[in-house]
Amino acid sequence: MLEAGLLYRLREQAKSVNNLSLAAKVYISTIIALGMTVLTFSVYSWDSSGAVRFGSYLLVTLLASGLEVTLPGITGAMSANYVFILLGVVELKPSETVIIGCLAVLAQAFWHAKKRP
Repeated sequence: MLEAGLLYRLREQAKSVNNLSLAAKVYISTIIALGMTVLTFSVYSWDSSGAVRFGSYLLVTLLASGLEVTLPGITGAMSANYVFILLGVVELKPSETVIIGCLAVLAQAFWHAKKRP
């Protein structure tokens, strides 16, 4: 039963991807490739300014990923982790900030999400 539902969702997603224009497919593929490149370089060139500091920023950012802020005049919401990722850009090493940002996106997408990807 679970496998049938998963297969159905995969087929529906494949249909929506097939409806995209070539330019959109190239753009999405380029962004994914560049993101994976940056993530790979960040992991391999890991340089920490301190485990406690990094862990603190990571914990607070992950907790903030579950919160949303609605802004007046804008359709939709903004995640509260945005503030902590920007602080990470200022206070932490680039590799630490990239890792925190990637983990925050995963937490936001899967933790308390109304609709999971």
